[in-house]
Amino acid sequence: MSSASVLEYFLSLKRCELSEVNNDLDRRFLSQVQISEFKKDGVIVIDDVFSPLEIYNAVLAFRSIESLMKNETMSHADINLEAPGGGWKGQKESITSHPGHNESPTARQALIFRYEKIGSYERSEISSSGNSIASVTTSPQREPGDQLVLSNTHNGREEVGLKSYSNAGKGPQIISQRAQTEASPLRIFPVSDMLARGEKESIIEKTHLISARVFRQEASKKGINFLDMGTDYHYPFYDAYPLTQAALLALKKNNITVLHYPSSFGLQSLRQAFQVFMYSRFSVTLDCMDEIMINTGASQAFDALSRAFKGRYVILPQLALPTVGVIACGNGAELLRIEPDTNGGIMDLSVAQKMVDEMLPGGIRFLYLNSPVNPTGSIATRDQLCRLVDFAKKNNIIVVHDMDSWYTQHQGSNRLYNILEIPGAMDCCVTVLSISKEFGLPGLRVGFIAGNSRVINTVRAHNSTFAVMIPEVCQLAAQAALENFCKGGKERNEIDNHIAQVLQATIKGWTSLGWPESKIYPPSAGFKYLVSVPPNIKGHGAFSSIELFDFFVTSRASVKLSTSRSFDPGNSGFVRIVLMQNPKEVFEVFRRLASIGVSYTMVLPDGLENEYESFLKENMKYDF
Repeated sequence: MSSASVLEYFLSLKRCELSEVNNDLDRRFLSQVQISEFKKDGVIVIDDVFSPLEIYNAVLAFRSIESLMKNETMSHADINLEAPGGGWKGQKESITSHPGHNESPTARQALIFRYEKIGSYERSEISSSGNSIASVTTSPQREPGDQLVLSNTHNGREEVGLKSYSNAGKGPQIISQRAQTEASPLRIFPVSDMLARGEKESIIEKTHLISARVFRQEASKKGINFLDMGTDYHYPFYDAYPLTQAALLALKKNNITVLHYPSSFGLQSLRQAFQVFMYSRFSVTLDCMDEIMINTGASQAFDALSRAFKGRYVILPQLALPTVGVIACGNGAELLRIEPDTNGGIMDLSVAQKMVDEMLPGGIRFLYLNSPVNPTGSIATRDQLCRLVDFAKKNNIIVVHDMDSWYTQHQGSNRLYNILEIPGAMDCCVTVLSISKEFGLPGLRVGFIAGNSRVINTVRAHNSTFAVMIPEVCQLAAQAALENFCKGGKERNEIDNHIAQVLQATIKGWTSLGWPESKIYPPSAGFKYLVSVPPNIKGHGAFSSIELFDFFVTSRASVKLSTSRSFDPGNSGFVRIVLMQNPKEVFEVFRRLASIGVSYTMVLPDGLENEYESFLKENMKYDF
């Protein structure tokens, strides 16, 4: 059975049909795992396309697998994990279970292999019908060259030994860890396979955030100002903005509201303020009760939508906000990324239509659109939005227009349209807006979803059912900002001028390092744009060119960029820039880049991929 798929092998043992395997994660897991030649010991080799946590959950979920111990030709079974890069590459754990083990009362029942990593601890367990047959927990104190040795287990109690080969010539020494294991609160609990899916989808963005945190801390220890041009965190040019100040004042004025529970519906006064805002900004008329919902920001809206509606797939543009894909996957959806059309549209609807035609009705959970686009800063035209609404109505699909940047535009760009301005959009569309970027209040965590009343009511039911509540003091601060915005004022022009100066300063910086203008892609709107990776930088092994370039810049210059891979895992061609600095900081960024030899024609130093791999192994075990 050389190179036979796991699915084929287990179905042959089970004598069942493929249709019986109805879990998407099981199918995806089994289709990519390969079995080596089956000899007496029946070794299973799990490919490095999944994280250990995902493998753990996938195996645990696959309840229809018959026990390997039931196969009389096998005396035992080894399960070897070869995990991917990012702190796992090259590590192996092996556990052997003997079907003749007399202590197991369920040796001929379904066998479950579990592997979990919590912080810096790892735990593996073989169990059957809820009873532990063999298990091992390892701690970060293990020395290089040490090998795990699994001793007998009785009724779920474990004894773990560490066989050390560190002392050459003295033979292996067994160091008991029973006391440490029994004292540790670490236990295996079943983890949702949805968490594993979300975790895998988030790994690129998580790597970016962990890298930023680690190098920021290192720079701080050295007294160096860490300059982040790749992460949304703080928009300092709003600090003195009267609307932002009004929100901060409202926080102080209304702090007594924290003494009672808020409603998941949201304050009526805030919904009314948003109603006025949508009309003054986009000439969109909304019903305050049925067509507006308050939430804790765009991410919570995506979570509610992907949990509340049925459908196997979520449709995304080729480049899409990583949070949307992570949340959708974590809630059981699969992603369909649609490339741009040849006319510069955000999404090729002819390709999307072909995909929809091949599916059963109700196969799409929702379609996500971000305009202005993060990370390119491009804008969906009115004509493109009209065609999107027609597509959605024809196929009975919900469209979610994420408009996190609804004001900031750059010279010569088209008007920013909200999809609810389009005739017929209220039949199938909702829009998501926040006050994070345009008012500089990301920590307030207040956002809005508005549009189709059935969708809004479903989100309301979701938030009420799952007790999603927004502190009223935060809602009142958002209300103060919106109300002051609708009154008008010239202060916003000063902020726009500041953002324009930062944009021009960054473009000048890239050209000073040799970037051709054709390889710099300024935004039409919003705060983000893309720059091409130097063409002489190549990927090495599992690491792409942009990953290595980003790591080189961060580790040598204490300057953080971000990558197009966060928005499309298959896109390694671009650096993403976030405009949230002052011109003096931008000058310092490019001074540092020049000092470490960054240029459009540069190559990376030899061995950088090994340095990056070591960095990941050391730091990716922590959360950001």
